[in-house]
Amino acid sequence: MWAFLFIVFCVGIIIYFLYSRGKTTKPHSSPSISDKAIYNFDLESPRLLQIIQESIQIINQTKNPQTAMRRYDDIKRNTQRLFEILPAGRKIDFEINGRKIISASDLYIIDEEKAKWIEEQKAEGAKSDILKSDILPQWVKVFNKAMEDGRITPEELIELHTLQEQLGLTEEDTKQYWSKVDKKNLPAIADVPAEKTKQLFNEPSVVQWALTASFGKSSSKLFAQVLSSIQIHPSFKQIKGPNNEDMYEITFRPDDILNFDQLWNRIKDWKSTIIKIKGEIIDRNTISKWLICYRDKLKTKNTNPVFCFGASPFTYNLFGCHRIMLRDGIGSFGMCWYHMGKFDHNAVFHVDREAITLRVKQDAYLFRICPALDIERIKRGLMLIPDQIDVRQDKGWAVEKHYTGIPRLVPIVRYQNLLQDSFNVSAGQYNINIGIAARMVDYYDSVSPQFKFVLDQESKNQKNN
Repeated sequence: MWAFLFIVFCVGIIIYFLYSRGKTTKPHSSPSISDKAIYNFDLESPRLLQIIQESIQIINQTKNPQTAMRRYDDIKRNTQRLFEILPAGRKIDFEINGRKIISASDLYIIDEEKAKWIEEQKAEGAKSDILKSDILPQWVKVFNKAMEDGRITPEELIELHTLQEQLGLTEEDTKQYWSKVDKKNLPAIADVPAEKTKQLFNEPSVVQWALTASFGKSSSKLFAQVLSSIQIHPSFKQIKGPNNEDMYEITFRPDDILNFDQLWNRIKDWKSTIIKIKGEIIDRNTISKWLICYRDKLKTKNTNPVFCFGASPFTYNLFGCHRIMLRDGIGSFGMCWYHMGKFDHNAVFHVDREAITLRVKQDAYLFRICPALDIERIKRGLMLIPDQIDVRQDKGWAVEKHYTGIPRLVPIVRYQNLLQDSFNVSAGQYNINIGIAARMVDYYDSVSPQFKFVLDQESKNQKNN
Protein backbone atom coordinates (compact mmCIF):
# COMPACT_ATOMS: atom_id res chain seq x y z
CA MET A 1 0.00 0.00 0.00
CA TRP A 2 2.72 2.44 0.94
CA ALA A 3 4.65 1.62 -2.20
CA PHE A 4 1.58 2.64 -4.20
CA LEU A 5 1.22 5.80 -2.14
CA PHE A 6 4.76 6.86 -2.99
CA ILE A 7 4.25 6.12 -6.67
CA VAL A 8 1.37 8.61 -6.62
CA PHE A 9 3.52 11.02 -4.62
CA CYS A 10 6.23 10.73 -7.27
CA VAL A 11 3.82 11.29 -10.16
CA GLY A 12 2.38 14.39 -8.51
CA ILE A 13 5.57 16.25 -7.77
CA ILE A 14 7.24 15.29 -11.04
CA ILE A 15 4.28 16.44 -13.14
CA TYR A 16 3.96 19.62 -11.14
CA PHE A 17 7.58 20.69 -10.78
CA LEU A 18 8.65 19.86 -14.30
CA TYR A 19 5.89 22.01 -15.74
CA SER A 20 4.55 24.27 -13.00
CA ARG A 21 4.66 28.01 -12.64
CA GLY A 22 2.20 30.12 -10.71
CA LYS A 23 -0.47 31.72 -12.87
CA THR A 24 0.22 35.08 -11.26
CA THR A 25 3.81 35.09 -12.50
CA LYS A 26 4.37 37.67 -15.24
CA PRO A 27 7.41 38.14 -17.48
CA HIS A 28 9.78 40.95 -16.52
CA SER A 29 11.18 43.40 -18.99
CA SER A 30 14.62 43.17 -17.37
CA PRO A 31 16.44 40.61 -15.20
CA SER A 32 15.43 40.67 -11.54
CA ILE A 33 15.89 38.66 -8.37
CA SER A 34 12.65 36.86 -9.27
CA ASP A 35 13.98 36.01 -12.75
CA LYS A 36 17.14 34.59 -11.24
CA ALA A 37 15.17 32.50 -8.73
CA ILE A 38 13.03 31.07 -11.52
CA TYR A 39 16.12 30.35 -13.65
CA ASN A 40 17.85 28.57 -10.75
CA PHE A 41 14.70 26.57 -10.02
CA ASP A 42 14.31 25.52 -13.67
CA LEU A 43 17.95 24.48 -13.70
CA GLU A 44 18.11 22.57 -10.43
CA SER A 45 14.64 21.06 -9.98
CA PRO A 46 14.94 18.40 -12.76
CA ARG A 47 17.95 16.85 -11.01
CA LEU A 48 16.25 16.89 -7.61
CA LEU A 49 13.12 15.32 -9.06
CA GLN A 50 15.16 12.63 -10.78
CA ILE A 51 16.80 11.74 -7.45
CA ILE A 52 13.41 11.60 -5.75
CA GLN A 53 11.99 9.42 -8.51
CA GLU A 54 14.93 7.02 -8.35
CA SER A 55 14.60 6.74 -4.55
CA ILE A 56 10.91 5.93 -4.77
CA GLN A 57 11.55 3.25 -7.38
CA ILE A 58 14.23 1.67 -5.20
CA ILE A 59 11.97 1.70 -2.13
CA ASN A 60 9.31 -0.11 -4.13
CA GLN A 61 11.80 -2.76 -5.27
CA THR A 62 14.20 -3.30 -2.38
CA LYS A 63 13.96 -5.84 0.39
CA ASN A 64 16.81 -4.25 2.31
CA PRO A 65 15.64 -2.08 5.29
CA GLN A 66 18.91 -0.12 5.32
CA THR A 67 18.48 0.77 1.66
CA ALA A 68 14.85 1.79 2.15
CA MET A 69 15.60 3.98 5.18
CA ARG A 70 18.42 5.73 3.35
CA ARG A 71 16.18 6.38 0.37
CA TYR A 72 13.37 7.77 2.53
CA ASP A 73 15.91 10.24 3.91
CA ASP A 74 16.96 11.14 0.35
CA ILE A 75 13.33 11.83 -0.59
CA LYS A 76 12.84 14.12 2.39
CA ARG A 77 16.14 15.97 1.91
CA ASN A 78 15.57 16.64 -1.79
CA THR A 79 11.90 17.55 -1.33
CA GLN A 80 12.98 20.03 1.34
CA ARG A 81 15.48 21.48 -1.14
CA LEU A 82 12.67 21.93 -3.67
CA PHE A 83 10.76 24.01 -1.13
CA GLU A 84 13.89 26.06 -0.43
CA ILE A 85 14.37 27.06 -4.07
CA LEU A 86 10.67 27.42 -4.92
CA PRO A 87 10.35 30.92 -6.48
CA ALA A 88 7.59 33.38 -5.74
CA GLY A 89 4.47 32.77 -7.80
CA ARG A 90 4.82 29.00 -7.77
CA LYS A 91 3.28 26.62 -5.29
CA ILE A 92 2.89 22.97 -4.39
CA ASP A 93 -0.70 21.82 -4.05
CA PHE A 94 -1.10 18.08 -3.77
CA GLU A 95 -2.47 15.54 -1.31
CA ILE A 96 -1.29 12.18 -0.02
CA ASN A 97 -4.02 10.09 1.53
CA GLY A 98 -6.10 13.22 2.08
CA ARG A 99 -3.26 15.14 3.73
CA LYS A 100 -1.95 18.24 1.97
CA ILE A 101 1.74 19.04 1.56
CA ILE A 102 2.09 22.74 0.85
CA SER A 103 5.27 23.71 2.70
CA ALA A 104 8.44 22.32 4.24
CA SER A 105 6.63 22.07 7.58
CA ASP A 106 4.54 19.25 6.09
CA LEU A 107 7.55 17.03 5.43
CA TYR A 108 6.83 15.11 8.63
CA ILE A 109 4.38 13.14 6.47
CA ILE A 110 7.36 11.50 4.77
CA ASP A 111 8.78 10.59 8.21
CA GLU A 112 5.46 8.99 9.11
CA GLU A 113 5.46 6.95 5.92
CA LYS A 114 8.97 5.81 6.78
CA ALA A 115 7.80 4.78 10.27
CA LYS A 116 4.87 2.86 8.78
CA TRP A 117 7.24 1.04 6.45
CA ILE A 118 9.33 -0.02 9.45
CA GLU A 119 6.23 -1.24 11.30
CA GLU A 120 5.18 -3.29 8.31
CA GLN A 121 8.61 -4.86 8.20
CA LYS A 122 8.38 -5.77 11.88
CA ALA A 123 4.97 -7.32 11.33
CA GLU A 124 6.47 -9.57 8.70
CA GLY A 125 9.61 -10.27 10.69
CA ALA A 126 8.99 -13.95 11.08
CA LYS A 127 8.22 -14.29 7.40
CA SER A 128 11.41 -12.39 6.54
CA ASP A 129 13.51 -14.71 8.69
CA ILE A 130 12.16 -17.69 6.81
CA LEU A 131 12.79 -15.94 3.51
CA LYS A 132 16.34 -15.05 4.52
CA SER A 133 17.09 -18.67 5.35
CA ASP A 134 16.18 -19.44 1.74
CA ILE A 135 17.98 -16.58 -0.01
CA LEU A 136 21.25 -16.42 1.95
CA PRO A 137 22.44 -19.76 0.50
CA GLN A 138 22.06 -18.25 -2.99
CA TRP A 139 24.58 -15.55 -2.11
CA VAL A 140 26.87 -17.98 -0.27
CA LYS A 141 27.00 -20.20 -3.35
CA VAL A 142 28.30 -17.32 -5.47
CA PHE A 143 30.71 -16.28 -2.69
CA ASN A 144 32.18 -19.78 -2.36
CA LYS A 145 32.64 -20.03 -6.11
CA ALA A 146 34.48 -16.69 -6.11
CA MET A 147 36.76 -17.92 -3.32
CA GLU A 148 37.71 -21.20 -5.01
CA ASP A 149 41.05 -19.80 -6.12
CA GLY A 150 41.63 -17.95 -2.83
CA ARG A 151 41.05 -14.44 -4.18
CA ILE A 152 38.20 -12.24 -5.40
CA THR A 153 38.51 -10.41 -8.71
CA PRO A 154 36.99 -6.95 -9.31
CA GLU A 155 34.25 -8.52 -11.45
CA GLU A 156 33.39 -11.05 -8.72
CA LEU A 157 33.34 -8.32 -6.08
CA ILE A 158 30.87 -6.28 -8.14
CA GLU A 159 28.69 -9.37 -8.66
CA LEU A 160 28.65 -10.17 -4.93
CA HIS A 161 27.73 -6.62 -3.90
CA THR A 162 25.00 -6.41 -6.55
CA LEU A 163 23.54 -9.80 -5.64
CA GLN A 164 23.56 -8.87 -1.94
CA GLU A 165 21.53 -5.76 -2.74
CA GLN A 166 19.10 -7.63 -5.01
CA LEU A 167 18.42 -10.33 -2.41
CA GLY A 168 17.86 -7.77 0.37
CA LEU A 169 20.75 -9.04 2.49
CA THR A 170 22.39 -6.66 4.95
CA GLU A 171 26.09 -6.36 5.72
CA GLU A 172 25.39 -8.12 9.02
CA ASP A 173 23.90 -11.11 7.15
CA THR A 174 27.09 -11.66 5.14
CA LYS A 175 29.60 -10.42 7.70
CA GLN A 176 30.81 -13.87 8.75
CA TYR A 177 31.71 -14.74 5.15
CA TRP A 178 33.54 -11.49 4.37
CA SER A 179 35.59 -12.03 7.56
CA LYS A 180 37.25 -14.97 5.79
CA VAL A 181 38.67 -12.63 3.15
CA ASP A 182 41.95 -10.78 3.63
CA LYS A 183 40.75 -7.20 3.16
CA LYS A 184 44.22 -6.11 2.03
CA ASN A 185 43.76 -8.26 -1.04
CA LEU A 186 40.25 -7.06 -1.83
CA PRO A 187 40.15 -4.93 -5.00
CA ALA A 188 38.30 -1.64 -5.15
CA ILE A 189 35.09 -2.03 -7.13
CA ALA A 190 36.32 0.52 -9.65
CA ASP A 191 39.62 -1.36 -10.23
CA VAL A 192 40.14 -3.36 -13.41
CA PRO A 193 43.19 -5.33 -14.52
CA ALA A 194 45.55 -2.83 -16.06
CA GLU A 195 46.78 -5.10 -18.81
CA LYS A 196 43.26 -6.07 -19.93
CA THR A 197 42.16 -2.44 -19.99
CA LYS A 198 45.23 -1.52 -22.02
CA GLN A 199 44.49 -4.35 -24.44
CA LEU A 200 40.87 -3.23 -24.77
CA PHE A 201 41.85 0.29 -25.88
CA ASN A 202 45.16 -0.21 -27.66
CA GLU A 203 44.70 -3.62 -29.27
CA PRO A 204 41.08 -3.99 -30.45
CA SER A 205 40.12 -7.65 -30.72
CA VAL A 206 39.90 -9.14 -34.20
CA VAL A 207 37.82 -12.06 -32.90
CA GLN A 208 34.30 -12.01 -34.33
CA TRP A 209 31.67 -11.31 -31.69
CA ALA A 210 29.71 -14.40 -30.70
CA LEU A 211 27.78 -15.47 -27.61
CA THR A 212 27.76 -19.17 -26.79
CA ALA A 213 25.20 -20.62 -24.36
CA SER A 214 25.65 -24.15 -23.08
CA PHE A 215 23.88 -26.25 -20.47
CA GLY A 216 23.58 -29.83 -19.32
CA LYS A 217 20.64 -31.95 -18.26
CA SER A 218 18.34 -30.21 -15.80
CA SER A 219 15.54 -31.31 -13.48
CA SER A 220 13.53 -28.29 -14.65
CA LYS A 221 10.12 -29.05 -16.19
CA LEU A 222 11.15 -26.81 -19.06
CA PHE A 223 14.23 -28.85 -19.98
CA ALA A 224 12.64 -30.98 -22.73
CA GLN A 225 10.89 -27.96 -24.22
CA VAL A 226 14.06 -25.83 -24.21
CA LEU A 227 16.16 -28.60 -25.74
CA SER A 228 13.59 -29.19 -28.47
CA SER A 229 13.39 -25.46 -29.29
CA ILE A 230 17.15 -24.97 -29.79
CA GLN A 231 17.80 -28.13 -31.80
CA ILE A 232 16.44 -26.44 -34.93
CA HIS A 233 18.99 -23.62 -34.65
CA PRO A 234 21.79 -23.94 -37.26
CA SER A 235 24.52 -23.57 -34.61
CA PHE A 236 23.17 -26.26 -32.25
CA LYS A 237 25.76 -28.76 -31.01
CA GLN A 238 25.77 -31.64 -28.55
CA ILE A 239 29.15 -31.82 -26.84
CA LYS A 240 30.79 -33.47 -23.85
CA GLY A 241 31.37 -31.60 -20.59
CA PRO A 242 34.46 -31.81 -18.33
CA ASN A 243 33.07 -34.95 -16.65
CA ASN A 244 32.02 -36.53 -19.94
CA GLU A 245 28.42 -35.47 -19.39
CA ASP A 246 26.17 -34.42 -22.26
CA MET A 247 26.11 -30.66 -22.88
CA TYR A 248 24.04 -28.68 -25.37
CA GLU A 249 25.46 -25.61 -27.04
CA ILE A 250 24.09 -22.83 -29.27
CA THR A 251 25.79 -19.71 -30.65
CA PHE A 252 24.21 -16.30 -31.20
CA ARG A 253 25.31 -13.31 -33.28
CA PRO A 254 24.55 -9.68 -32.31
CA ASP A 255 21.39 -9.44 -34.43
CA ASP A 256 20.02 -12.61 -32.83
CA ILE A 257 20.20 -11.49 -29.19
CA LEU A 258 16.43 -11.15 -28.78
CA ASN A 259 16.21 -14.92 -29.35
CA PHE A 260 18.98 -15.44 -26.81
CA ASP A 261 16.99 -13.29 -24.37
CA GLN A 262 14.08 -15.74 -24.57
CA LEU A 263 16.43 -18.67 -23.97
CA TRP A 264 18.22 -16.87 -21.14
CA ASN A 265 14.98 -16.34 -19.20
CA ARG A 266 14.57 -20.12 -19.12
CA ILE A 267 18.09 -21.34 -18.41
CA LYS A 268 19.74 -18.57 -16.37
CA ASP A 269 19.08 -20.32 -13.04
CA TRP A 270 20.21 -23.77 -14.15
CA LYS A 271 23.38 -24.86 -12.38
CA SER A 272 25.01 -26.17 -15.54
CA THR A 273 24.44 -22.99 -17.62
CA ILE A 274 27.61 -21.38 -18.97
CA ILE A 275 27.69 -18.23 -21.09
CA LYS A 276 30.75 -17.29 -23.11
CA ILE A 277 31.27 -14.14 -25.16
CA LYS A 278 34.20 -14.25 -27.58
CA GLY A 279 35.41 -17.28 -25.63
CA GLU A 280 35.37 -15.60 -22.19
CA ILE A 281 33.05 -16.95 -19.48
CA ILE A 282 30.77 -14.12 -18.29
CA ASP A 283 28.93 -14.17 -14.95
CA ARG A 284 25.13 -14.23 -14.80
CA ASN A 285 24.77 -10.81 -13.22
CA THR A 286 26.78 -9.07 -15.95
CA ILE A 287 24.82 -10.88 -18.66
CA SER A 288 21.49 -9.77 -17.17
CA LYS A 289 22.56 -6.11 -16.83
CA TRP A 290 23.93 -6.00 -20.36
CA LEU A 291 20.79 -7.60 -21.81
CA ILE A 292 18.53 -4.91 -20.34
CA CYS A 293 20.41 -2.30 -22.34
CA TYR A 294 21.19 -4.17 -25.54
CA ARG A 295 17.71 -5.55 -26.17
CA ASP A 296 16.32 -2.00 -25.85
CA LYS A 297 18.85 -0.93 -28.47
CA LEU A 298 17.66 -3.64 -30.85
CA LYS A 299 14.00 -2.81 -30.29
CA THR A 300 14.58 0.90 -31.03
CA LYS A 301 17.09 0.59 -33.87
CA ASN A 302 14.66 2.21 -36.32
CA THR A 303 13.23 4.89 -34.03
CA ASN A 304 16.49 5.83 -32.25
CA PRO A 305 19.57 4.88 -34.28
CA VAL A 306 21.85 6.77 -31.87
CA PHE A 307 20.45 4.89 -28.85
CA CYS A 308 23.88 4.23 -27.33
CA PHE A 309 24.53 7.98 -27.06
CA GLY A 310 21.33 8.40 -25.05
CA ALA A 311 17.95 6.70 -24.92
CA SER A 312 16.72 9.98 -23.41
CA PRO A 313 18.26 13.25 -22.13
CA PHE A 314 18.89 11.44 -18.83
CA THR A 315 21.44 9.10 -20.43
CA TYR A 316 23.17 11.43 -22.92
CA ASN A 317 26.90 10.66 -23.16
CA LEU A 318 29.85 11.51 -25.40
CA PHE A 319 31.16 7.97 -25.69
CA GLY A 320 28.38 5.88 -27.24
CA CYS A 321 27.72 3.71 -24.20
CA HIS A 322 25.10 4.07 -21.48
CA ARG A 323 27.27 2.11 -19.08
CA ILE A 324 29.99 4.73 -19.10
CA MET A 325 28.47 6.72 -16.28
CA LEU A 326 29.67 10.18 -17.29
CA ARG A 327 26.72 12.12 -18.65
CA ASP A 328 26.08 15.28 -20.66
CA GLY A 329 23.29 17.87 -20.66
CA ILE A 330 21.14 19.47 -17.97
CA GLY A 331 18.67 16.58 -18.07
CA SER A 332 21.35 14.14 -16.95
CA PHE A 333 21.21 12.53 -13.54
CA GLY A 334 24.56 11.92 -11.88
CA MET A 335 28.05 13.19 -12.66
CA CYS A 336 28.79 14.80 -16.01
CA TRP A 337 32.27 14.90 -17.54
CA TYR A 338 32.40 18.70 -17.14
CA HIS A 339 31.97 18.31 -13.37
CA MET A 340 35.38 16.64 -13.13
CA GLY A 341 37.91 19.43 -12.65
CA LYS A 342 38.14 22.77 -10.84
CA PHE A 343 37.92 26.53 -11.34
CA ASP A 344 40.97 28.75 -11.01
CA HIS A 345 40.96 32.29 -9.60
CA ASN A 346 40.02 33.64 -13.04
CA ALA A 347 36.87 31.49 -13.15
CA VAL A 348 38.38 29.30 -15.86
CA PHE A 349 37.42 25.63 -15.44
CA HIS A 350 40.32 23.19 -15.82
CA VAL A 351 39.03 19.79 -16.91
CA ASP A 352 40.57 16.75 -15.20
CA ARG A 353 41.13 14.78 -18.38
CA GLU A 354 43.22 12.14 -16.60
CA ALA A 355 40.45 11.31 -14.12
CA ILE A 356 37.85 11.25 -16.90
CA THR A 357 39.97 8.90 -19.03
CA LEU A 358 40.49 6.53 -16.10
CA ARG A 359 36.77 6.48 -15.30
CA VAL A 360 35.83 5.86 -18.94
CA LYS A 361 38.29 2.98 -19.27
CA GLN A 362 37.05 1.35 -16.08
CA ASP A 363 33.39 1.56 -17.06
CA ALA A 364 34.04 0.46 -20.64
CA TYR A 365 36.04 -2.57 -19.51
CA LEU A 366 33.18 -3.96 -17.44
CA PHE A 367 30.93 -3.88 -20.53
CA ARG A 368 33.49 -5.00 -23.08
CA ILE A 369 31.06 -7.86 -23.80
CA CYS A 370 28.68 -5.58 -25.73
CA PRO A 371 28.87 -5.86 -29.54
CA ALA A 372 27.79 -2.21 -29.79
CA LEU A 373 30.79 -0.97 -27.79
CA ASP A 374 32.95 0.94 -30.25
CA ILE A 375 36.42 1.79 -28.93
CA GLU A 376 36.98 4.34 -31.69
CA ARG A 377 33.87 6.26 -30.64
CA ILE A 378 35.08 6.25 -27.05
CA LYS A 379 38.46 7.60 -28.16
CA ARG A 380 36.71 10.32 -30.16
CA GLY A 381 34.71 11.36 -27.09
CA LEU A 382 37.87 11.59 -25.00
CA MET A 383 39.64 13.56 -27.73
CA LEU A 384 36.82 16.13 -27.89
CA ILE A 385 37.07 16.98 -24.20
CA PRO A 386 38.98 20.28 -23.84
CA ASP A 387 41.72 21.01 -21.32
CA GLN A 388 39.86 24.07 -20.04
CA ILE A 389 36.57 25.96 -20.48
CA ASP A 390 36.18 29.72 -20.09
CA VAL A 391 32.49 30.73 -20.14
CA ARG A 392 33.50 34.26 -21.20
CA GLN A 393 35.01 32.98 -24.43
CA ASP A 394 33.64 29.47 -25.05
CA LYS A 395 30.09 29.52 -26.41
CA GLY A 396 27.43 27.25 -24.97
CA TRP A 397 28.58 27.29 -21.34
CA ALA A 398 27.45 28.91 -18.09
CA VAL A 399 28.34 28.74 -14.40
CA GLU A 400 25.66 27.95 -11.84
CA LYS A 401 25.83 28.02 -8.06
CA HIS A 402 25.01 24.52 -6.91
CA TYR A 403 22.83 24.15 -3.82
CA THR A 404 25.94 23.03 -1.94
CA GLY A 405 27.30 26.54 -2.54
CA ILE A 406 30.01 25.36 -4.95
CA PRO A 407 30.09 26.90 -8.44
CA ARG A 408 29.50 24.36 -11.18
CA LEU A 409 29.99 24.38 -14.95
CA VAL A 410 26.82 23.61 -17.00
CA PRO A 411 25.64 23.89 -20.62
CA ILE A 412 23.39 26.89 -21.29
CA VAL A 413 19.74 26.02 -20.64
CA ARG A 414 17.44 26.33 -23.66
CA TYR A 415 13.67 26.73 -23.43
CA GLN A 416 10.76 25.77 -25.66
CA ASN A 417 7.28 27.24 -25.20
CA LEU A 418 4.93 28.30 -22.41
CA LEU A 419 2.40 25.72 -21.24
CA GLN A 420 -0.75 26.54 -19.24
CA ASP A 421 -3.22 24.00 -17.89
CA SER A 422 -4.92 22.66 -14.77
CA PHE A 423 -6.16 19.18 -13.96
CA ASN A 424 -6.74 16.59 -11.23
CA VAL A 425 -5.08 13.20 -10.79
CA SER A 426 -7.07 10.70 -8.72
CA ALA A 427 -6.34 7.12 -7.71
CA GLY A 428 -8.73 5.77 -5.12
CA GLN A 429 -8.32 7.86 -2.00
CA TYR A 430 -5.23 9.67 -3.33
CA ASN A 431 -5.87 12.98 -5.07
CA ILE A 432 -3.43 15.48 -6.56
CA ASN A 433 -4.69 18.88 -7.72
CA ILE A 434 -2.37 20.65 -10.14
CA GLY A 435 -2.43 24.09 -11.78
CA ILE A 436 0.42 24.88 -14.15
CA ALA A 437 1.86 27.71 -16.24
CA ALA A 438 5.49 27.03 -17.10
CA ARG A 439 8.39 27.55 -19.43
CA MET A 440 9.36 24.18 -20.90
CA VAL A 441 13.05 23.32 -20.67
CA ASP A 442 14.42 21.92 -23.95
CA TYR A 443 16.52 19.06 -22.62
CA TYR A 444 17.44 17.93 -26.12
CA ASP A 445 19.14 21.24 -26.89
CA SER A 446 20.59 21.98 -23.42
CA VAL A 447 23.78 19.97 -23.95
CA SER A 448 27.48 20.72 -24.34
CA PRO A 449 28.90 21.90 -27.70
CA GLN A 450 30.95 18.70 -27.74
CA PHE A 451 27.86 16.51 -27.52
CA LYS A 452 26.09 18.50 -30.24
CA PHE A 453 29.09 17.84 -32.49
CA VAL A 454 28.96 14.10 -31.73
CA LEU A 455 25.23 13.86 -32.48
CA ASP A 456 25.77 15.74 -35.75
CA GLN A 457 28.51 13.33 -36.77
CA GLU A 458 26.44 10.28 -35.85
CA SER A 459 23.44 11.61 -37.79
CA LYS A 460 25.63 12.08 -40.88
CA ASN A 461 27.00 8.55 -40.48
CA GLN A 462 23.47 7.16 -40.28
CA LYS A 463 22.49 8.93 -43.50
CA ASN A 464 25.59 7.68 -45.30
CA ASN A 465 24.88 4.12 -44.20
